[in-house]
Amino acid sequence: MLDSFETEGEFCMVTEYAPGELFQILEDDHQLPEDEIKKIAVQLIQALHYLHTNRIIHRDMKPQNILVGPKQQIKLCDFGFARAISADTNVLTSIKGTPLYMAPELVKEQPYNHTVDLWSLGVILYELAVGRPPFYTDKIVSLIQLIVNENVKYPETMSDEFKSFLSGLLQKDPAKRMTWPEILQHPFARETAVQMQNREALERQVRRLPTFYEENLRLLANKNDALQRSVEWKPVDPETGLVLRTNQKSHDEVRMPSQVEDMMHVWKTYEADTAGLDAGFVRLLDAPHLLVHVTQALMGADMACLRTALYVVHRALQQVSKASHPLSAAHVTVVHALRAAFLSHLPRIMMHTSRDNALQMIRSLMLPVGREGPDSNCALEIGGIVWLLQETNVVVADVPLLSKVLKWLGTTLDHADKSVVVYDAIAHDKPELIPMLCGLLGHHDATIATYALFALASLVHPNEAFWDVDMPFPVTAAASSSAAASSPDKLQRLRSTYALRIKLHTDVSTALFKAGLEPLLANVNVELATAQACDDDDDDDPHTMLTNVLKVLFYSCRVSSPVSKRAAATVQQFHTVLDRLNRSERYFALECLAVCQRRGVLSTRTSSALFRHEMARRPRHALHHSAACSLLSETVEGDEAVAMAAVDLVPLLFLPKHHSSAKVHDLLNCFGLRASGVADSCVIVLYRVVASLMKHGHSDLVHQVLIDLETHDHWTVFCALLESGGDDGLSPWGLFCLLKLIRALTEHMTETDQFLPPHLERQRTLVPLLVSLLRPAHIQHLLVWPDVVGGGLQAVKAMVHAIVKIVSMPFMLADVSEELVFRTQELLYESGCVGLLLGILSQHALEMELLVKFLSRLVTSSPHFAVQFVDAHGLALVKSQRLLEPATTPPHLVQDALVLLSHIARSSRAHYASIDAANLMPELRDLLQSPDPTLRAKACNCVGNLSRHSNHFYDHFAQPLPPTQTSLVDGLLTCVQDPGDVLTRRYACFAIGNAAFYTDQLSRALQPAIPHLVHHLHDPDVKTRSNAAAALGNLVRQSATCCVDLVVHHAPYSLLECAFDETDLGTRRIALFSLGNLCEYELCRQSMTSTDALFGHSLQGLCDDSTDDLVKKY
Repeated sequence: MLDSFETEGEFCMVTEYAPGELFQILEDDHQLPEDEIKKIAVQLIQALHYLHTNRIIHRDMKPQNILVGPKQQIKLCDFGFARAISADTNVLTSIKGTPLYMAPELVKEQPYNHTVDLWSLGVILYELAVGRPPFYTDKIVSLIQLIVNENVKYPETMSDEFKSFLSGLLQKDPAKRMTWPEILQHPFARETAVQMQNREALERQVRRLPTFYEENLRLLANKNDALQRSVEWKPVDPETGLVLRTNQKSHDEVRMPSQVEDMMHVWKTYEADTAGLDAGFVRLLDAPHLLVHVTQALMGADMACLRTALYVVHRALQQVSKASHPLSAAHVTVVHALRAAFLSHLPRIMMHTSRDNALQMIRSLMLPVGREGPDSNCALEIGGIVWLLQETNVVVADVPLLSKVLKWLGTTLDHADKSVVVYDAIAHDKPELIPMLCGLLGHHDATIATYALFALASLVHPNEAFWDVDMPFPVTAAASSSAAASSPDKLQRLRSTYALRIKLHTDVSTALFKAGLEPLLANVNVELATAQACDDDDDDDPHTMLTNVLKVLFYSCRVSSPVSKRAAATVQQFHTVLDRLNRSERYFALECLAVCQRRGVLSTRTSSALFRHEMARRPRHALHHSAACSLLSETVEGDEAVAMAAVDLVPLLFLPKHHSSAKVHDLLNCFGLRASGVADSCVIVLYRVVASLMKHGHSDLVHQVLIDLETHDHWTVFCALLESGGDDGLSPWGLFCLLKLIRALTEHMTETDQFLPPHLERQRTLVPLLVSLLRPAHIQHLLVWPDVVGGGLQAVKAMVHAIVKIVSMPFMLADVSEELVFRTQELLYESGCVGLLLGILSQHALEMELLVKFLSRLVTSSPHFAVQFVDAHGLALVKSQRLLEPATTPPHLVQDALVLLSHIARSSRAHYASIDAANLMPELRDLLQSPDPTLRAKACNCVGNLSRHSNHFYDHFAQPLPPTQTSLVDGLLTCVQDPGDVLTRRYACFAIGNAAFYTDQLSRALQPAIPHLVHHLHDPDVKTRSNAAAALGNLVRQSATCCVDLVVHHAPYSLLECAFDETDLGTRRIALFSLGNLCEYELCRQSMTSTDALFGHSLQGLCDDSTDDLVKKY
């Protein structure tokens, strides 16, 4: 940056000018030679090395963020996504940056570190060499799959040295990725002495700042003098804007008291006027020159006057804060101004007057009155606190003042109206506050350490009354008729608050790891040693010293592996002291144990025993049960033996239908956000037990789990959770795990006769509840629920697919009870499942491919579902969502849509009008010409079904369609001679036969197919032979239009040969029937006799030899 200045409305910076972008070079040149790439690479490596050395990750490396200077110097810019690396070098898992250049661990939302920048560097250098990135597609899902799964392909023309460098950077495993200092030593990146000398000379040249010469300075001085004499620099009245005469005083000067006025007399007068009269303090706020006098006292040198002013203002604010009636708007404005004046002058008072004056100001600022003021006051307040803590004398020597500052911080954090502003100011404007507090945890004065601890506890888990972002979970909100969808503003605040929470937790854990963790752990040991056994009902103080210590420890361990490792020995003690802790303490102790187990720093041997002990406690509390289940689930996930042993614990699981409790709500809501519900961990531990048992083939133990679930009526609880979330106890992630659990159990039950009767009975309740989760209200609540806490489109997709996999199971399994299939069909029909699925598809078709397949399965299973599909405007949706267009839809999805359309056409002619209205003929014409043989075949089959019941579509088949002006008949004529795909030929014959069945209006258009149909009478595929024979007979069913062509291509005799030679009985019957149709016409009969004079005797012989009645008849 060369310079900076500000105008009335803007802050301005003068920087170097880089006229180009690396992106533009790629656009223009596409590829660069390796020697030019090396020059760019060396400069980028230097930039990244500097950033990473200073613990900064860029996170958005791409050509658009690389500027090129006039002398080809490279500038890395746009640090909007950059962040400091925490003490745990594996930082957050949120996706930031450009997907095309993202490392695999970023797109998978796994922990990442600085090596993501090195992957991006490799992608950029590859693109400079090849002209495109190593992985490229315009579909985001496909791109992510390529980045995660595909190997990089290097061109043969690339040098071994460059290829070695890129392969080191483009390692999918970040642990194997080349990093510092290896990069600097690689032959491709290492500079020769000459290259380094040239580069450094260029850098010195381009980094030289502009110089002003003496003549410029003289010119500027002359212009400055002229400016000073101009009218713009003459004094003006601030209210009227008029230029004042030199002997005229400004408006403020008229109102300002004289500089020689006795200020002490003014403040003594104020003090006397307010002595003993509460109302006098309110009248003080009406004094016309109060703010002027306060400012003069704060800036003056008279210490006695300052002390009196601070005393009077403090008493006034104190009395006003106790007033029973609210202040007027004018008085509120005065109070805000007084607070702003105190905050602005606090450093001066501290530096140039006595500490008593500073203490008096702090006492005034701690009063609750006026805290709802402007956001700028909050920033000033935090700034004043940080400034005081930074003063060495304060921190080391002045314990009373330091204590008062920390108490001031506590009241600031506890103030409801401005909590978001305060916490945001700490996180982004004054991050140095957190390390200061962590450093004070080891202060020699216990009071100071306690205040610092309580401030840290408030930072990681604020008072829930502060936050207005709390919302019920989607499943609960959808079940409530009064719950409206959250406003976009509230959802945005929720996302911002979540980011704020992550930053504060990370900052606290990082600072704690550097300084303060040992005193914190020592504090834990002291508190555990002195803890007394308590009555769980009597002692429920959520603000004990131990509760606050455990809060800080839990949230720090959750975001930092190093903190977890250093705290492991202390956390291990929690196993033995849980009985001596109150409710809040025990909850956070259990959560600490769970998170340390999750990080692999604690043994899992005692988890089952601890879980059993917690389940035996009376009375049971849902919060402790949830934490204990969380602890057990971490143990079960990676240990088959523990999962097997956990089967005995299933009867102990306590899954209450209702979880409503203010206490539970407050402890689970951190910053007003809940990523998990109190019922989640109970569901998750059950799911992990069952999944582990099924994975390792322990069907007998799964059998035992099912018995226990039946015995203890857990299915009733499952249904209650599906219905309403159990009084807001089930998060989106918990719901997804519950659906996966139900699917696993259902799969096992359908294979076991013992569980079939209760399962059939349960279906009456379970299936409608599952389908109800597809209602628009729930889908909308889940869709707008922020993805950072388990919502969004991916959550909708996961939930919908999980539900479909459960309800479709009877249709998918080979050996399943017919009664179960019929029961499921009945319930799905009654619950309107088809209409709900179509509602979801109308908004998110391409993300919900499983729905199209399931709808296709339903429609093929029963004509009733076809009616529901048509009545719910499903055909119009196929058109609007472009499900029959391979250019925009994956091929497998087009196949499912074709099958669905084909079965609807096949099921009833009543649907023809709706199919006609959907105008799907252009798509079908294009699919007949598709390069994909599967799509061609299914399109032919669909066209055949469209004419299965009537000639409704015959006119459409012959109509030329834009843009190629070809018709469906043209497409069928091409498909019937398909050289490579037997299914395409088979269904083309089928479609041609049906197109000629009802009338002869298409007979002339279909005549070119006759030689191919005759040829297919000898096709190896029996169905193709059968369809070709039927089509030849149908061509003369209504008229003699095709007789000449049939005779020319020897169709009559070929059918006779087919009847004699065919081994398949059905095909022989069709050949004889079609031959009978041809023999209705004299021309065909003459053709037969001219070819074989004795064909009548031959037919008689075939009749005599056959045992089939239909063959004899035909």
